[in-house]
Amino acid sequence: MTSRLGGRRTLSIVNEPNEPSDDFKLSKEDRLAATAVAFLSVVILLIVVVVRIPRSDLGDWAEALGNLGQFILSLLGAVAAVWWWRHRGSAFPRLKVTQSIEVLPGAGSYISLYVTAHLENVGEVPVALTKWYLWASDMLPFPSAIDGLLNAEPDRACRDFRLPWIAAAGTEFEIPVPEAPRVFPGESQDIGALLRVPADAQLLRVYSYLPREGPLGEGGTRGWTTITLVNLTKGDINGERARR
Repeated sequence: MTSRLGGRRTLSIVNEPNEPSDDFKLSKEDRLAATAVAFLSVVILLIVVVVRIPRSDLGDWAEALGNLGQFILSLLGAVAAVWWWRHRGSAFPRLKVTQSIEVLPGAGSYISLYVTAHLENVGEVPVALTKWYLWASDMLPFPSAIDGLLNAEPDRACRDFRLPWIAAAGTEFEIPVPEAPRVFPGESQDIGALLRVPADAQLLRVYSYLPREGPLGEGGTRGWTTITLVNLTKGDINGERARR
């Protein structure tokens, strides 16, 4: 198609997909019939071959056909396994971690928090955890190092994991292998820990990290991180009323 724009000729080419006409399209019934005919032809061919084989060689041929059938079945099974693995399976663990915190009644100059990590295996391989890093940091007032970073560039955001938080409570738990949670696909488990923070704490940042060894080179680890804010002045946890 040609057109004239501003005294110049322009050429426009429209490519339309080459679709077969309806005369060459087979209906579902025709495709089923063709498949049945092909299968029947193969059966008839096998019957003819078996009939024409000499009786003295029939045993050898039967053994050969049996071995061929086993090979074909094994090959089809391997192909099906690869297809399933690529479309549904996963070689990497997938864990959904939900963190909940309950504020326990205070005693003296401390407030106790009970942290629960709900572990749900939503992948295809088991997940075993032998470490748990759990820390609580007081956010108010901000530590001087963090205040300095925010004041230096107030128009920019600071990534939380890069900020030098000062821990008010917490530790790195080493879980013995016999007691370590091992969550199989489709299962869920809970692990819990106690944190005791000063009674004058106002806003807490509770950081939880569940590491696992990962293919990230020497010493590389991967894992699951959860951060929860606890407002002790209002009894709120991420905007929800905390249980006391």
